[in-house]
Amino acid sequence: MDSPILKLKVVLLGDSSVGKTCLINRLITGRFNPKEETTINAMHNIYDFNFQEKIVQLQIWDTAGEEKFHYLAPMYYHGAVGALIVYDITDEPSFERAKFWIEELHRNATTPVIFLVGNKIDLENQRKISLESIESFAEENSLFLMETSAKTGENVEITFRALAKQVSGLSQIDTNSIIIQNDEKKKGHCC
Repeated sequence: MDSPILKLKVVLLGDSSVGKTCLINRLITGRFNPKEETTINAMHNIYDFNFQEKIVQLQIWDTAGEEKFHYLAPMYYHGAVGALIVYDITDEPSFERAKFWIEELHRNATTPVIFLVGNKIDLENQRKISLESIESFAEENSLFLMETSAKTGENVEITFRALAKQVSGLSQIDTNSIIIQNDEKKKGHCC
């Protein structure tokens, strides 16, 4: 007998060059391409994993981050059950734009679960946005917060699985080891 498939539509939003496509490629292929081309319009990817005799299928929509494509985004996040809003921890304007995407989702979508994802933690020494201000913003806005590195793969798979857990009620997916930052003094858990 085939395992039931739980299909979940999720969307990645954020500025161009924050690493949305690289996060997906790391998740799906396990590889990082430092010369990844900018997404035009949107891309659709599938990520399956087994959990408790079910196949969980994330249908991941990667939207273009360039402003000229923003008008298309509602078409892709319509019907999504979760969103990853991605910003670059070394680029403060990308965090400000992440706030725009959060507001946009609240205005135009019924996305119940939003993860705020700071990418490029492999560049911690170039961080421009304090973790404390991000944690405060996430808490004030009822967002899950994760920090990842598409380059090293740190927290990439666990972020997508944690999103799946939150949108589907799969309470047994192990997210207890989620760490949003490498610094031992600032360990935290998303869920």
